[in-house]
Amino acid sequence: MGGADRVLLSLSVSLPSRSFLFTLRKETSSMSKKDQTPMHDVVENFHQDGDRVVREISQHIPQQFLSNLKRQREDSMSVKEGELMKVASIPVAVAEKWRREGFDIYRESGKAIIKRLHDEGLDGFLATNKRI
Repeated sequence: MGGADRVLLSLSVSLPSRSFLFTLRKETSSMSKKDQTPMHDVVENFHQDGDRVVREISQHIPQQFLSNLKRQREDSMSVKEGELMKVASIPVAVAEKWRREGFDIYRESGKAIIKRLHDEGLDGFLATNKRI
């Protein structure tokens, strides 16, 4: 498959004429055709810590990925939205962490997802400055 695979999640919010698009990045080692950003798989490692085994999950988030989102955020106020509006691009490692904490992005509202991004200092994954 060329480019990064994506799972698109469309969440309905209280505005009748629009849907909001949250992109959950299913990372691959290939490059996205749209932004030419190399994306990486989620890496799972195990290590010994005394008497227990610790599972560690990580994912490299390239600076170019964050820079592209920042540019999209800065340009968002001058872009007229159609039926879909890109709101955020959330790496799989973040979505999985939230799921383990009981927060499922597939069941939560767009506002709840944005609030959680803000609360955890993950504003860099937002793709717009518009209110939803």
